[in-house]
Formats: sequence, structure tokens, C-alpha cells
Amino acid sequence: MEHTIQLEVMEFIEYLTENSGKELDLCRVTAVCVGNIINNILFGNRFPQVHFQFEKLYQIY
Repeated sequence: MEHTIQLEVMEFIEYLTENSGKELDLCRVTAVCVGNIINNILFGNRFPQVHFQFEKLYQIY
């Protein structure tokens, strides 16, 4: 489980680095990271940072 969390945090940091200097919604980016950790542990899959289906689910919440 720790390895799964570390991998997702590395993806999170990579996304932030790639988008350095751009305006970001940190709540959404963090929600994707946390959601991916939970999804990966429970279901074995993850969403990319920019994903239409996840955006739709996030807006419902």
C-alpha cells in the first residue's frame, strides 16, 4: 500500500512540475491524487490528472 501511495505522490509532483507557472486548481489536483490512491487500492486503477469522467464525478461532489 505504501508503494501505491508513493507512486501516486510522484505522479502528483510530476504534474505540478510540468505545470509550474500555470494557474492550477489545487483542490482538484489534490482530489485526483487522493482519489487515485483510494481507487488504486480498492479497484486497481487510476485516472490521469486530466480525465473527462473524473471531472464529471468531481463536479457532482
